Amino acid sequence: MNLRGKVALATAAVGAIVAVGGAAGALVSTRQQLASQIDQTLLASARDPGGRAVRPPVRNAPDAGDPDIVGAMRAGEVGRPIPGGARAADCASRRGAADAAVQILKRDGTVTSCGNVATLPTDAADVAIANATVDSPPRLRTVTVDGRDYRVVTAHIRPGVALQIARDLSETDAVVASLRARLAVLGALAIAAAAAGGWFVARRMVRPIEDLQGATDRVASTGDLSTPVKVKGTDEIAGLAASFNSMIRALATSREQQTRLIADASHELRTPLTSLRTNAELLQRARNLTPEQHSEVVGAVVSEVDELTALMTELVELATDPTGVDEAVQDVDLAEVVADVVERTRRRSGTTITIEERNPMILQLRARMLDRAVTNLLENAVKYGTTEGGSQTADIVVTVDGGRVEVRDHGRGIDDADLPHVFSRFYRSISARSAPGSGLGLAIVEQIVIRHG
Repeated sequence: MNLRGKVALATAAVGAIVAVGGAAGALVSTRQQLASQIDQTLLASARDPGGRAVRPPVRNAPDAGDPDIVGAMRAGEVGRPIPGGARAADCASRRGAADAAVQILKRDGTVTSCGNVATLPTDAADVAIANATVDSPPRLRTVTVDGRDYRVVTAHIRPGVALQIARDLSETDAVVASLRARLAVLGALAIAAAAAGGWFVARRMVRPIEDLQGATDRVASTGDLSTPVKVKGTDEIAGLAASFNSMIRALATSREQQTRLIADASHELRTPLTSLRTNAELLQRARNLTPEQHSEVVGAVVSEVDELTALMTELVELATDPTGVDEAVQDVDLAEVVADVVERTRRRSGTTITIEERNPMILQLRARMLDRAVTNLLENAVKYGTTEGGSQTADIVVTVDGGRVEVRDHGRGIDDADLPHVFSRFYRSISARSAPGSGLGLAIVEQIVIRHG
């Protein structure tokens, strides 16, 4: 399943949970509300017409069994004593809707029906209410008669007599069933709407991702790094597109630098290789050379090979990404590394170098790369810190101040026109082109420093 389908499915699932939960809550609330209304109606019907609680006590009431009881109840005679303790008013004044049932329950458990649609069942708890000598709280319950549910209230009206009134729950059940069907339809519509909305939102959300995927496929198939991805908005996907564009620009810059490095290296290698070939051809005619000439040519060949070796070493070092080396970053005492490089350069060149140290600092560095950078700076200072006769003009001064290393010589300096280019690869000023070197030393220094931030 693609991302659009997953989002649509998740949205539909959330919609279904909300719809089912809302429908269930509505059904339960409606059923409880209807049941509460029916209970209130039944309790009100169990009271006398004036709204007072039923309080009979009629003493010395005649016994039940007289046929005039039913006739009196049907006649609606209010207040007339009924043999056995029942009154016609007990039925007549409490006849309700057509679906209601009313009956009189006496202390011996016998029941007198008031023209009911159904005869209500009784149990010991109902008889106990009828036998109470004082008012007892009415009893509400649900019973089933002939497959139909009734809500029944049993209320004490006077010693030995209880009144039972019931209401058919079919209408309530029909209302709940109708509500259930309507909620099911509305829930289905809500789920469908949620799924459609999720699909629409997912399409809009996935479109920039598809554009990004197309761009990556295009770069992978064509190698073209010149076409960026369009960035729309400020959300996370737009941020991803911007990051992708940054990566593409970095790759394009890296490719451009590699191409320029190869072109510059080819140009720089052409001269020493041509000179080496010329000297090799001279050695082929060694018999025509004097011993002095032969020795001079061999010396030139050795010098050119050394120059080529140094150039290739620097090219490899410059072309290698310092962030990809195996050397780990570690705590390094900057002054200690610089002191080691200074001592080594003194021995190799015989040059006087002094060190000034202030604010010692431990830094997170790659010691070997740092050694290479400081070495290049000192070799540059040794090379150019001399007079035209080759003598040292003054001591080379190396200052280590916190995280800063400064190497100062006292030679002829750098012309203003050359200052913007001293860190460019293979750049050689006019005055320095006769000196040995490849023009890569300071470029390597700059690269190491930038990589360390």
